[in-house]
Amino acid sequence: MTASTRSYFGPLVLADEVGLARWQFERAEAAGMLPKPGHASGWLPDQLDAVRELVPAIVKKFGAEHPIGAGRCADRLGERLGLKIGPSDIDALAAAGHLAVADVFHKKGRSYDLYAPADIDALTPDQVQPVVNYRVAWLDRSVSLDEAAESLGWHYRELNQVIADRRISVRLRRIARSDVEALAGDEELRADRL
Repeated sequence: MTASTRSYFGPLVLADEVGLARWQFERAEAAGMLPKPGHASGWLPDQLDAVRELVPAIVKKFGAEHPIGAGRCADRLGERLGLKIGPSDIDALAAAGHLAVADVFHKKGRSYDLYAPADIDALTPDQVQPVVNYRVAWLDRSVSLDEAAESLGWHYRELNQVIADRRISVRLRRIARSDVEALAGDEELRADRL
């Protein structure tokens, strides 16, 4: 059935007819950017041009590409800038206000932030390099939680409890070497453990 012979357009058909991806159409509808359907089952043919005129605004608001997760963002940004970038760098760029979360993906009870590829492509080396430098410096002056537990001779659960009790900073599942050294030399903690 062609556009001229349809009595109404359902959401998927209308999205295809005006050149929007399903996700763009769904976001536009959720944001109230589309006219109300003129038929109980969809939009009337005489609404087609009005929806088509909204397409540039919809693409401008939601982007031309589907939002992607931190891993794919890191790959994309690293390739463009020639830097080794990890997913934690993308999270740090968002925390610094350089990226906004475009969507959230839910799977098996967990939530994953998604970012607009256009926003990733707009990041500058001046925004990204300090984040990468901070991560590299942190890796140099920290140890993994497993390494910390092993060097202290503690069980992993015991280390987690002390970290929580003392509000020790953990980043990338690592703690500062200086914190491990302080824990190793803490006489009060040693007495409590005995």
